[in-house]
Amino acid sequence: METVFSHWIYADETMDTEFITNTAIRGRSAGLLVDGVLVSWGIELRDGGIHAVHTLKEHRRQGYAKMLMRYLCRTVAKEDGHFPIVHIGDGNDSSKALMTGIGFQFTHSIYWTEYFRQD
Repeated sequence: METVFSHWIYADETMDTEFITNTAIRGRSAGLLVDGVLVSWGIELRDGGIHAVHTLKEHRRQGYAKMLMRYLCRTVAKEDGHFPIVHIGDGNDSSKALMTGIGFQFTHSIYWTEYFRQD
């Protein structure tokens, strides 16, 4: 998981690392190794969302993320009975292109709001 968190720009902002680690261990995750090195990965959340998809820069444009996403989408739909969904950060045009290229359609924008209890 260290590799995933070291390359994930939202690791400190959107979800704590313990939640993602537990999700990857207890749920479904997939990774692609090249010469024993993790170069591309994705994690399924419990609602069928495919999250934290990433490919190392030096391994991009080789079809790794597309292969990974096709595998995760098939298993999410067939084995879990969920409709695969993805959330893409605003301005992440390469991810948008990848996802529309494999059949995803943009449906709506979402906004995260965080509330803190004040004692």
